Amino acid sequence: TGRLLPDDPARRYETLQWVFFQMASIGPMFGQLGWFHKFAGREIQDERPLQRYRAEVVRLLGVLDARLDGREWIMGAEYTIAD
Repeated sequence: TGRLLPDDPARRYETLQWVFFQMASIGPMFGQLGWFHKFAGREIQDERPLQRYRAEVVRLLGVLDARLDGREWIMGAEYTIAD
């Protein structure tokens, strides 16, 4: 529909970068944390995998918090597919 991507090429590609950030980082890392927390926690005595994914999720949330600081949406005042 052309509504969720900016028309300006630079803003369009920046928006797509944030979509890929979510696809490549948020989804997989949150999924791994959930799996290690819910399923592997009982079977795996070594807590390093859970700690690793927990730390990475905290880091990724920090990236999003920093991006959203002073903004309503990831791309500023404009709601996009990245949100």
